[in-house]
Amino acid sequence: MLSVYRKELGFTLIELMIALAIAGILLVSIYNLYISQSTTYTVQEQVSDMQQNARVAMDIVSRHIRMAGFGQPGWTTINGTSGITYKGISVADGGTGNPDTLTIVGCIDPPPGKLGSAAAASSTTITLQSSAEANKFNDPTKSDIFIGELENAKVTGIAGAVLTIDTNPIQTGNQGLVNAYSAGTNVYLVKRVTYTIGSTSLKRNENTGSGNEEIAVNVEDLQVTFTTPTVNLSITARTRNKDPNYTGDGYHRMTLTSDIIARNL
Repeated sequence: MLSVYRKELGFTLIELMIALAIAGILLVSIYNLYISQSTTYTVQEQVSDMQQNARVAMDIVSRHIRMAGFGQPGWTTINGTSGITYKGISVADGGTGNPDTLTIVGCIDPPPGKLGSAAAASSTTITLQSSAEANKFNDPTKSDIFIGELENAKVTGIAGAVLTIDTNPIQTGNQGLVNAYSAGTNVYLVKRVTYTIGSTSLKRNENTGSGNEEIAVNVEDLQVTFTTPTVNLSITARTRNKDPNYTGDGYHRMTLTSDIIARNL
């Protein structure tokens, strides 16, 4: 019986090393591509967030600027703060390279209450729809109101849903309503709101003792130029983290600028 011997050829050590080197190069290339795509995705996500933050900040501040001065009383002590001699808007210049500070006075939000029953002219009390509504004005820092888009008053007392008011706190005693109002009439709260930049975020302080509230993150600059009745508002936002492939300090930035008419001034 004959046996046939066939020589089996394999890979040489050099061939294996070359194959491993090629495989290594491919793996490194694939990994670098993955890292590049992941970095690009992360940067784009942060840029998108930055744009959204800038738009949110611009929308909120612009809306309040448009309401500046609406319902502001003629007296200069508002919600416990005296010396408010400006109408609607006050700008504190932060100096070169620093953010400005913007303060807005007026009924900038929807009315937190309505009259639950009619109020006669000369009355020194008004009744809201509920005690819960009345409690929204039950604080020395929330005492100035605007009734029916016609006249101001200062809340001097509260009992359930009934507010005791003074329509001219400059005079001695409680002065009554000049006008009569029907049930359902809006009762607004006059506010004094301050916008500042702190720790790279836009902050709002309603000056009621609660301190600053964060409105939009990664906002680093607020510039305001005010020439009645136009407010030039500029807001600069940046990405949350640095981009190692970006020039400068590594942060992407965008600035939104808008001219806003403060129509109540």
